Amino acid sequence: MSNPKVTVRTQVLYTDAYSQNASIQATIEPEYQSQTHGSIDIPDTTGAGAFDIPFGAVSDATCVLVKNLTGQTVDVSINGGDLAYTSLADGKSFIFACQGTPASAITAVQVTTGATQVGDGHIAFDVWGDPT
Repeated sequence: MSNPKVTVRTQVLYTDAYSQNASIQATIEPEYQSQTHGSIDIPDTTGAGAFDIPFGAVSDATCVLVKNLTGQTVDVSINGGDLAYTSLADGKSFIFACQGTPASAITAVQVTTGATQVGDGHIAFDVWGDPT
């Protein structure tokens, strides 16, 4: 039996160097056997700090979706800083997906706030992985 797949579709629209509208579409389908979904609460007045995304039953992720709902800009780090995305604005999402061998798996994701939390906030996450 084959693994289930997460389907990630993207469409990039932009104006090229010749002032023409351009579009790039791509689909990637990372396989998974395990999944974890949830959120990390960041209560009002919580000091700036790092928050690890819990992978639950997933040890090697093939797709991770993080949504910033803190009211402030955060940084996202993958695999202990091997890949970092800085300045993820409030209300925005970050997705990382790999289609391929387990060597390209995601083993850790960390979100870092840069300021004391004002009002209650949270980081929503979805993690898929461990294909066989």
